[in-house]
Amino acid sequence: MKRGITPIIAVILLIVMTVGIAAFVFIWMQNFV
Repeated sequence: MKRGITPIIAVILLIVMTVGIAAFVFIWMQNFV
């Protein structure tokens, strides 16, 4: 079970981190301008 679930969790965490950083930078740029 862990071997099948781990890759999915890793991908989800990667997507969440990418979206979170992108949103943070986007909001920061709007506030900066």
